[in-house]
Amino acid sequence: MDHHVVRTWPVIGPKVTIREIYFNANMRKFLAECERLKFNHLHLVHNDHYCALRAVLLQSLSQGLSVLEHSGGVDLVKKTLGTLMRHRSSWLTTWNFGGQIPHNVDNCLETMFICLQSFDWLVSCVLSSTNRDTVVIDMLNSDPQLDVEVMEGMKLLLLFCGIKLHEAKLAGKPVPEFVSHLYSMKSNSTPELFLIKHLNCIGSTNIIGPVELTLLAEALGITICIMNPFTGQIGRAHV
Repeated sequence: MDHHVVRTWPVIGPKVTIREIYFNANMRKFLAECERLKFNHLHLVHNDHYCALRAVLLQSLSQGLSVLEHSGGVDLVKKTLGTLMRHRSSWLTTWNFGGQIPHNVDNCLETMFICLQSFDWLVSCVLSSTNRDTVVIDMLNSDPQLDVEVMEGMKLLLLFCGIKLHEAKLAGKPVPEFVSHLYSMKSNSTPELFLIKHLNCIGSTNIIGPVELTLLAEALGITICIMNPFTGQIGRAHV
């Protein structure tokens, strides 16, 4: 890890600026926290607008976590989406697959199911293997179509979780605090608006944001730890 950090973020020249001193101090803090948590190496992840989703998936599966159990499995997600997609006018047809997968109104649900099945298949393959981190990296790197389908499958799981939490909130049931932030603005007060304003942007124009990352932790049943080497800050998104 030290070799990668030095190569990627080298100390610049003999005349060190205040900004560089600040950055190097944060980098030392970052490396110290990595050592405390026993993180011994870094995996480079393809740098696109799916990168944060891909990083969470890689870290989760490499540790052998069953990331689909907490939500009830792919079949329950498909059943929920199928119920919502009974009509061609359903707001679910606005799903754009990150602009990466050709589709139309008639095959939108079928394409969603393909993405969910690809996600489920990849998880099953990786968890049944002995070299989990190598397997998931090889599978995603060798098949760009599979990579996109899995990322969109993760986004559909986010939508499913967001729908269930929104229903619970409307019914007056207890929900995690972040749900109030997720649906607090008028422009993002329903799952439909969440899809249009946020989920459709992930993979095309934006990466996943902090609140959506907390939703991802809830959907996968995990705790996500985010360590920023540029600021030295460490954040956690809990279940």
